[in-house]
Amino acid sequence: MSSSSKNNGYVFEQQNDVRLNDLSSKISAIKNITIDIHQDVTDQDRLLDESHNQFGGLGTPLAKGALGSSPKSDNDAL
Repeated sequence: MSSSSKNNGYVFEQQNDVRLNDLSSKISAIKNITIDIHQDVTDQDRLLDESHNQFGGLGTPLAKGALGSSPKSDNDAL
């Protein structure tokens, strides 16, 4: 193998190392973004559950009030 071939191989190896490091950084960034998205979805799901629990009971009293006390019509007075 000639000296030139060895140098080319060394240069290619260095380029591969640089590209591998860049790829590793990008994968790490994507992983962190994915973790953040998962945490945000979990927090929003918890908030929706809490809202449902707090406001879910309001529908029954409101429905009973609306159904239990219907407004009198003009025909009721006759």
